[in-house]
Amino acid sequence: ILYDLLVLIYGYYFSKSKLPKSNIITTFDDLFNRFNKIAGMKHDFQVENDKDVGDFFESLLNKGIDNLQLPDLSEIETEIKTSSGKKKTTAFTKSPDDGYSVRQLVDRFGYEDKDGKLNKNNQIAKRLMVSVTGKPNNRGFYLDIQNDRLYLINKEEKLCSWRLDILMESFAGKMPNLAYVNYTKDKNGITFNTLTLYKNVQKIALIDMIKNGEVVVELRARHGFKDKNESYIRDRGTAFRLTNSNSHMLDLAFFQ
Repeated sequence: ILYDLLVLIYGYYFSKSKLPKSNIITTFDDLFNRFNKIAGMKHDFQVENDKDVGDFFESLLNKGIDNLQLPDLSEIETEIKTSSGKKKTTAFTKSPDDGYSVRQLVDRFGYEDKDGKLNKNNQIAKRLMVSVTGKPNNRGFYLDIQNDRLYLINKEEKLCSWRLDILMESFAGKMPNLAYVNYTKDKNGITFNTLTLYKNVQKIALIDMIKNGEVVVELRARHGFKDKNESYIRDRGTAFRLTNSNSHMLDLAFFQ
């Protein structure tokens, strides 16, 4: 509901100040010029996460809110990511293509809802919200690359996997170029500070980033709650996320 309200507010506000078609961003210079007009000044907008800041920033660029899998700024094939430098940034989402489904993972490995809410089967709902790297976490999950696949493993049991070529294509398809925007926030609003443009992704670099722990896999799913009439599984998507060592990692992943 809150997200839908934000969408309506953005749509009303920016419909009053639409830019002419001649100002559509079609080159990297257009992007920098537009950024320079909104950078360095305080914007009265209170948010709690990078996603909301990204939506607001793209609205300032006269873009519609976009949560699709296709790249932003399609004319220059550029994805925008905003960060305060303290959190991970989602590169793309991809469900496993072999082995356990997300539903099966939640059923078997999920932990019970602390409030005791029930799922559709009148059982205590479970959730599975974990970050996974090449080192076992406190729940025994870890990643391992073997031949042409990335495996999710729990205590030496292979649970599910992804084809590496599909992951690399997803990475390159989502962000063939990346505009990385740094911002700061305080009680008075947010300020956009810098925009760094990374061009021409090297999709093969994804493999090394996973091995080095610079990309983590996050499972983000739970049982739906019966009292809210939700579907059996609520899945936010299995996310491949860039760690907060973004600058070093992005230098490896892109030709600047």
